[in-house]
Amino acid sequence: MHPLFLRGTSPTLRLGLLSVLSVALMFADARMNYLDNLRHYFYASVSPLYYAVGVPIQSAQTLAQSFSQRRLLLMENQHLRDQNLRLQVQHQRLSDLQDENKRLRHLLGAAPKFVEKMLIAEVMAVDLDPFSRKMVINRGDSDDVRLGLPVFDAQGVMGQVMELGSLTSMVMLITDPDHTLPVQIARTGLHTLAAGTGVEDVLELLYLPNTAEIRIGDEIVTSGLGERFPRGYPVGVITTFHSTIGKSYAEAKARPSALLDRNRDVLLIWPPRSSPTEASIPSDTPQ
Repeated sequence: MHPLFLRGTSPTLRLGLLSVLSVALMFADARMNYLDNLRHYFYASVSPLYYAVGVPIQSAQTLAQSFSQRRLLLMENQHLRDQNLRLQVQHQRLSDLQDENKRLRHLLGAAPKFVEKMLIAEVMAVDLDPFSRKMVINRGDSDDVRLGLPVFDAQGVMGQVMELGSLTSMVMLITDPDHTLPVQIARTGLHTLAAGTGVEDVLELLYLPNTAEIRIGDEIVTSGLGERFPRGYPVGVITTFHSTIGKSYAEAKARPSALLDRNRDVLLIWPPRSSPTEASIPSDTPQ
């Protein structure tokens, strides 16, 4: 029979022998380095394990860095969009200011000579009544504006002030049916009246004899009669002229020189003090 429990070397003895063997191997390796090849193969065998463990960590770091860079790029892109929009708005405003500066220079350059005072006004509103031609400007009694004060643009006569407010004024344009203006043919010096017709670009010339020497394209200018409008300022160009047998006067029409419906800025002119600028607005008779 075999015994139930075999007795062998005691654990203490085995531990002691293994300890001595370990110390001997470490001493031998430290002196002769004979385990270098074994360590090399061991490290080579476990390198894939190190790589497999490190891949998820490296991937997570790369992904986090990618998200961070994308967020920064999006923020920078939005900042550049905002900056570009601001620059575009500034450029548009600068272009508008340059255009406005050119218009004002042109307007002032076309002003009549020998006037008491000039003032630039801005058009605020245009009367949409089809039977009248009027507009509102941003100058009024506080700016020393007076009734009957003539209004110009860079191309010609526009009209005159007909109503006054503290900060605004109503201007009657020369095409208004209730407006007449003493004019003369620049080429011949013939005097007549330019009356508004209510049509945006049509003036009617009154009291022209059938025998008058008038040509299509003749320029009409202010005559200076009444001393309200400076003499020699452009009013319009004759577009039609018909002599009618049996009538005392010829039929003639003209196109206004001023851009009555396309102005943003106008010029108010104060004639010399001797002018009766407080007179009533003319209707059908010379001023």
